[in-house]
Amino acid sequence: MPVLLFAAAAAGFLGGMIVRGPAGEERTARHERQPAPVLAAQGREDSRRERGALGQALASLPLPEPLRGSCRIDGTVRTVDGKGVRGALVRAVLEQEQGCGEGDAQPPTLEEEVRALVRSRLERQANTHEVMSDAAGRFALTALPYGEYALSGHLAGYRLSAGDEEVVTLRPGDPVAFIAEAVRDVAVLVVLPDGAPAGQCLVTATGESDEECREAPCRAGRATLRLPAGVYLVTAHEQPLLSDPVRVVVAPEGPAPEATLQLRPSAGLGGRVILAQGKLLDQVFVHALRLGAGEEPDPDRLVGEGVIAATDTEGGTYQFDEEEVPQGRYLVGVGMGSGGSLLAWRVVDVSPNTRCDFDIPWPPAKGFVTLRVAGPSGEAVNDIQVRTGAVSEGWFASFSEDAAIRIGEGVFLVAHAPTGANERNLVEAVSGEFGLKRAYYDPDRDRTVNIRFGEPARLTLHLRGLAGSACEGLLGAALVAPGLGEEDIWQLGPGDRGFDREGTIPLGPVESGSCRLVLYVWMHNHDYEIARHDVDLRPGTQELTIPLPTLHPLAVRAPNLRAGTSLVLERGGGSWMSVTRRVREEGTATFALLPAGRYTLRQEDVYGAAMEVTVPHAGAVAFEPRALAFNAIHVSIADREGLLARAGFLDNDLIVGINGTEFSGQGQMQLLAVKAAATPGTATLTVERAGRRLQIKLDLQAVLAAGESAGGGFEAVTR
Repeated sequence: MPVLLFAAAAAGFLGGMIVRGPAGEERTARHERQPAPVLAAQGREDSRRERGALGQALASLPLPEPLRGSCRIDGTVRTVDGKGVRGALVRAVLEQEQGCGEGDAQPPTLEEEVRALVRSRLERQANTHEVMSDAAGRFALTALPYGEYALSGHLAGYRLSAGDEEVVTLRPGDPVAFIAEAVRDVAVLVVLPDGAPAGQCLVTATGESDEECREAPCRAGRATLRLPAGVYLVTAHEQPLLSDPVRVVVAPEGPAPEATLQLRPSAGLGGRVILAQGKLLDQVFVHALRLGAGEEPDPDRLVGEGVIAATDTEGGTYQFDEEEVPQGRYLVGVGMGSGGSLLAWRVVDVSPNTRCDFDIPWPPAKGFVTLRVAGPSGEAVNDIQVRTGAVSEGWFASFSEDAAIRIGEGVFLVAHAPTGANERNLVEAVSGEFGLKRAYYDPDRDRTVNIRFGEPARLTLHLRGLAGSACEGLLGAALVAPGLGEEDIWQLGPGDRGFDREGTIPLGPVESGSCRLVLYVWMHNHDYEIARHDVDLRPGTQELTIPLPTLHPLAVRAPNLRAGTSLVLERGGGSWMSVTRRVREEGTATFALLPAGRYTLRQEDVYGAAMEVTVPHAGAVAFEPRALAFNAIHVSIADREGLLARAGFLDNDLIVGINGTEFSGQGQMQLLAVKAAATPGTATLTVERAGRRLQIKLDLQAVLAAGESAGGGFEAVTR
């Protein structure tokens, strides 16, 4: 506790905030150093010296400079009847997401933890931007760095929301419209059954007309609900206590109403979940579905339609309160995860304080397998995520993440994924320490599946030329596993503490061996690949330096389209992408950070309004859509060891003919391709590559049978 108090105080006296007034001027809040809080005496001189050194270290932390950029967020604040609201404070906080998957060799010291806490607080304050709405209710937050923002509005006597959310997450360029709703403060007193003030509980107000639920925390028996005019049912809840609802009328004028709620023991349903040999299960969910008069129980409906309660992590217990499960007849079952397979179920008549314990048999019924997971030295591995799947033609036909519960040290009970014809069962384990490992099994034969992790590999990637470029803060990287299509086994994006300012990003841990490194752009809610490299990872940490790929802008002129019309730029094949931009008032749209290649530019939701473009392109492209007459097949290579690459294809090859006949149009091309694919043996394909033609023989039936594992793809294009 002293450590937390010290950290909180340190964050407070070092904090500062950038504030913007109505005219956009900036002022910095005063930073006043408050006396350090007094820590409990430890009776040791070295402890006092340590605390003094820590205080000096915190005091020496520099105040971070606010990030600046060229982006903006525009929006409005209006009343329910559409009138502009002047003087509303709009606050945008740049989200600083923490990374995942990194494991430090040594745990952080106390000083490092506190410094990180204070630095995070300071950075958040430095990257908080505020502005006031004008007389028309308009506002504009300018000079913002690109990123994801939490946007909120504040005005005394009003509740500001956008799309029913008081805090919205968006990126620059996304418009936002706040609705200002007049509210009254309703004081609520919550007491225990003996009349004493309640401790911490939750107070809820539900509108009689709109059924919208509003909540407020109760502390020391008091809570304040901010409610617009209307009629509400107000209740309080503190497990296992519940109050009866009190009807509250909130008028637009006059004294604000008050309410008193008295908690009482609630009815409901509870119990324990026990595996054979007395083990309490703390990773399962209990589902309850109310049955009508004479209704037969249907377990298939239970998981999807029933209410859910999680078992307690310490005692394997579960509890439904009276609101969730009032008195009546219920189908109750134990499931693996919130949507996973059922382990057991029964029909229960619920009356006040009904108890229903579940004893799960062992071994369980058919449909489950035991998974044992070990580390490189044979040690049990418990901290993993388990996913099961049905695999068909090298791709997940189905999968489930609610498929396993731990029943022992490194031992998991796993539910089979449903399989169809020609599908295989697969289970994979993901560990933050060792990476991802998969195993195939036969559910009719195998009762146990063993996964043993090897020594993990990590990659420190250096991207030369990233610092100071237009790509800074917008690039991510992923390691892609061989097999099962393009399956990411490790990914870090711009919001996940990706590339640092020097262009370095840590990737892993992953299983050692061959995989593919993929660079991608993440902007405006779109991500797309810009480069890929094959890498061979060895156990331990290794480094790789690659240059920043050359990326290009594409300017589009569309004077005949209305402002706000969406244009979509697409690229097919193994590195498929789709990016949307809106036409501006001047009739232009701009796409940025594009790899060189051929693209299709089309108008969103308008059939046939498309054209082919090539990047890079000198000057702006005039958007002149037409019905595309496809007369070639573009080849993309995703795997250099795949079937297509072994046949002799390279990425961006164009197939222009089959068996000596050149394509002349879309219909004839489709007819020739279908005929050749239906004929056993190899077809001779005429291929254009870098201005010359060559012949490649390919078994089209083998390509169709291989599916995604062929190592590439085809797309009809116009030459």
